[in-house]
Amino acid sequence: MEDPEEKAKLEADLHIAEVDIDYAIYHPFLERYTSLYAAPGKEEKGEKEDEKEKKSLLEDLHTPRPPMWAVIEKAREEGKAALEKIQNRRPQEDEAGGMDKQKKLSAAKKKKGGDGDKMDESEDGGFFEED
Repeated sequence: MEDPEEKAKLEADLHIAEVDIDYAIYHPFLERYTSLYAAPGKEEKGEKEDEKEKKSLLEDLHTPRPPMWAVIEKAREEGKAALEKIQNRRPQEDEAGGMDKQKKLSAAKKKKGGDGDKMDESEDGGFFEED
């Protein structure tokens, strides 16, 4: 006999595993990838390797996921085109408060003391010299 609770649990685990696969395939090319399944640590003595590996895989299925995982999960509902759009998108400011390259460059210019738009004469390499 099938246990409805066990079936629901297995379906939920299957859903997580399917999104994990799409996360690995469709993660944006230009954004930092966060591994879902970290490399195993040092082995504990006295426990068989196969049992430990099986236990570890089941535990990894229920570990916290990065924010991009939820984005991929939602895009799966919209289809392959939505997943490919995410995969090919440009880097954006992430949820952790990081900045993309352009914003970092602008912040660095402001930190130097300039307003970001004006350059010192030495910065333009003398190319735009007036006669």
